[in-house]
Amino acid sequence: MVNIKGRKRNKIGEQRFFIENIAIPLLSPIIAVMILPLFLSKENLLALIEKVPSVGPGLCNLVRIVPGLYGLAAYLCFYYLFGVVTNRLFARTQLLPDNHYFLVPTWMIKFASFVSHLHSGNASTIPIWQYAQYLFYRSTFSWGHLTLLVPEVSSVDEETEVDRNVGRDMRVSKRKHDRALIVADTYPVDLDQLPNLLDEMSYVVLETLSSGHRNRVRGYNPRLVNAMVNEVRRAESDGIHNLYLLLNTNPKHVTELFREAFNDAGRNSLIHLYVFQSDGVKGYRFTKPHRIF
Repeated sequence: MVNIKGRKRNKIGEQRFFIENIAIPLLSPIIAVMILPLFLSKENLLALIEKVPSVGPGLCNLVRIVPGLYGLAAYLCFYYLFGVVTNRLFARTQLLPDNHYFLVPTWMIKFASFVSHLHSGNASTIPIWQYAQYLFYRSTFSWGHLTLLVPEVSSVDEETEVDRNVGRDMRVSKRKHDRALIVADTYPVDLDQLPNLLDEMSYVVLETLSSGHRNRVRGYNPRLVNAMVNEVRRAESDGIHNLYLLLNTNPKHVTELFREAFNDAGRNSLIHLYVFQSDGVKGYRFTKPHRIF
């Protein structure tokens, strides 16, 4: 695991992320393949390719068998070479390093983990809904090239409690098969600013209290994890089909929640799971739901 450090993170948007992690790794080899033949003969270029560790000899043997694959072999070789050299030159070891916060589309993260030669990152560097999606699908091909490390947090003290409040009972809600679970842990949740989608469904609020006060508690709280898991189980028992999670908590809690509550998705009453976006742009207000399954 990695440590959470108390510093302001540099926000990375989709344009910069695309250029650094997708465009440059894919286009740099093309430029090399176009320019180098102006200075080197095909034979000299093949001799250069053959000296590249790991991939060079195999690609050269392939070209000798099928000469028409020369262009493809040269591209693959320089793609590998540029990836190794640039990452070492700029000391890049992670796709999602912990001193940044990435506000980019999910497909870019998946694609970059496949083409950028970097396959790891910090779970706290992306919005919580994207991390939830990663947890549920990390064994699939699209997410399988990326490993996110969970930031290390200390355990909360014994006086930390979890307060449970029912905001609206399912017996008086119009959407009988929908429920929201709101977790106020690392940041407060303004219940007067909840998304309109929650107006007609039941919801439960879990809030951490320190010595009876609503101070923000930053740390690992097994009681909060148990409370969240119990709410998911209660929703299943109540016949809830669509569960909405509004989570202001740390990635370790989310990791434990998904490990204990959603490993058997598809074998219970839950049909859809949604996690609301809350990235801090609007004062940590929840904006829109993202479907996990």
